[in-house]
Amino acid sequence: MKKLLLTAVLVVFCLLKVEAQEGSFGVTAGYMNYISKTEYAFKGDRGNSKNNSSAFFIGVFKEFSINEKLIIHPEFQVGFSENINRGDVSFVVPITFQYEFFKNLSLLGGPQVDYFTGSYTEYNNWGIGIAIGVQYEISQKFFVRSNYTIGLNDKVDEEIDLGGDIIDFNISKLKSDILTIGVGYRF
Repeated sequence: MKKLLLTAVLVVFCLLKVEAQEGSFGVTAGYMNYISKTEYAFKGDRGNSKNNSSAFFIGVFKEFSINEKLIIHPEFQVGFSENINRGDVSFVVPITFQYEFFKNLSLLGGPQVDYFTGSYTEYNNWGIGIAIGVQYEISQKFFVRSNYTIGLNDKVDEEIDLGGDIIDFNISKLKSDILTIGVGYRF
């Protein structure tokens, strides 16, 4: 956990350090929803389930203008889950390309990496996905944005037996999507 916190501080420092370069720097905050899609076997029958977990997030970002309509928006977000007392915290790094296709309205897309801490040690905590979304500019300083990230990697390396000797219950596949809805402020 100390190494993860040190990495988070280093990322924030690097974002602050590039402030001297052209572009804007700012903060974000909002709602984050984790959507876990699971394939399982229960007493020999196979099935699928979908679970949601809510969180709120705060983040920092730096925008780099490529031209009038295209911006690169790397961001570092920390999500605090409803299960924060169990240590459920996520670190999310989306790097979105923002294309303004209509006045004050932009399409977003790009890669995202996430790391989830918490009580579920049987799973792979790292996630890789593709984020898509929209952003609306309220003013030059304020904006609202929403991203949906489609998880690409399976977070279960091998089938996990959760039932032990009592119940025949195994998880064979787990993917996580992330929905974020938030506001941002540019300095």
